[in-house]
Amino acid sequence: MLDVHAFRTLLTLDGYERVRVKCMALLGSPKCQRRIAASWELTEGWKATAQAPENWWTRDWERLSEAAKLYVDPATASIAHGCVECVEFLLETRAVRPTMFNKDGESFLGRAVVADTKEVQDLLLAALDAGQLIWPLLARRPRDSGWTYLTAVARDPARFRNVWCKLESNPELDLTAQLDPGGLYHVCKHATVDLAVRLCQRGLNLGNATRNGRGCWHVVAESNLNSVEMSQWLLRHATDPPHTATGNGETALMTAIRGGRSEVGGWLARHSNTKVKNAVGHTAAELAAEHKSDSSVIILEEILRHTPLTDPSDLELGKRIIRNIVTGIWAEKDGLSGVTQCWPRKTAAEPIRRQIQVDEDGVLEARAMAKLAIVVDGATVTS
Repeated sequence: MLDVHAFRTLLTLDGYERVRVKCMALLGSPKCQRRIAASWELTEGWKATAQAPENWWTRDWERLSEAAKLYVDPATASIAHGCVECVEFLLETRAVRPTMFNKDGESFLGRAVVADTKEVQDLLLAALDAGQLIWPLLARRPRDSGWTYLTAVARDPARFRNVWCKLESNPELDLTAQLDPGGLYHVCKHATVDLAVRLCQRGLNLGNATRNGRGCWHVVAESNLNSVEMSQWLLRHATDPPHTATGNGETALMTAIRGGRSEVGGWLARHSNTKVKNAVGHTAAELAAEHKSDSSVIILEEILRHTPLTDPSDLELGKRIIRNIVTGIWAEKDGLSGVTQCWPRKTAAEPIRRQIQVDEDGVLEARAMAKLAIVVDGATVTS
């Protein structure tokens, strides 16, 4: 709340100056002060002001105004720190529009996205028309011209769905001209099969999504909550196969292994070529053998079921798998599915220990390869 002195001062101001001072007064609330003092690296003079008592503006109005001019853009500060009441005031007075850019070429909604201030994002998004959702977030960085409001909110599933409802309410909006392959890549993060079908009806195929050498398979395997359903849809509509590799040779299956996503990883193991090697010469099975997580065990089991290690060149991989099991990296319960505990290095379960001969250092002998089938539920390795 403003006191009488501050309110009179506010009434004497016009235009942006009036909005600026009102905004700074709102920023002076204890809640906003704590946010600013805790999260923004400010100049020493501004820190002293931000940490002043609750009624600091009545005693030091002149210095506050000068500090605001020199150090802080009130609108950007309000948005970055989630000061909802300030943003509401700025929108009501039309001093700020979501499509405005600051001096760094960043839109106010873009600032809110970067700062992850969700309540402010919702306020700004509510003030947008459907057509403005595909406007750029950055005005002075051509290489990021595909980064729009629509693609920015793709990091949040609920907000993404709300924005799409608003977007699709305008059937005359030409999405084909606005969403390039980079934009489609961001849409893939949270797209459902229903959304993919609706986009196809408007001439947009999520199977064509690509950004920085990564395609639709990679982004779905990495972050889509409906990854298996979307993968099944992409198998029929994507222009590239599931084992398409990036510049460093990484496939979507490798992405799933690194992200610990066993469900989509198992699906990709059944529907893609698992023999593709990355830049360092490792296949998905080798990556899973080294990753040492519960999800990797499940994915590796699926890989070995559908791509048995029958090639003599796979001997070293088989050794690595058994070594990991015997030396306590993995546990065993009903084959490799359902890891619940790890074995001590020297006291592996006796039924397996009798079949796999190891020396004191845990190094495997070649004849252990003949017994790999016991561990990996039917997969075989021949030496």
